Amino acid sequence: MPQPTPLGATRSLTASSELSGTDELALRFLLPNNMVGSIIGKGGVMIKEITQQSNARIHINHNDDAASLERLVTVIGNPDQIVEAHRLMANRVQEEGAP
Repeated sequence: MPQPTPLGATRSLTASSELSGTDELALRFLLPNNMVGSIIGKGGVMIKEITQQSNARIHINHNDDAASLERLVTVIGNPDQIVEAHRLMANRVQEEGAP
């Protein structure tokens, strides 16, 4: 069952960690729509770079609800990979600033 974290994100074991015994976790958090472009980058260049540097897997949900102001981001990996991916994403958003 997902466990709440200090910033309202949830943390839960992934199916692969439950089956294989690895330390793989998933961090889920909401990101404002106007910041998503900073994370993805032109042609997906930034998100590829972040995943390569952190070795974490990152999934940003498509926004099916036009009224929604946020997108769900899921970062999957071991704790160090998740922390590094989150740090890289936060730095990217800070560098770019929200439009």
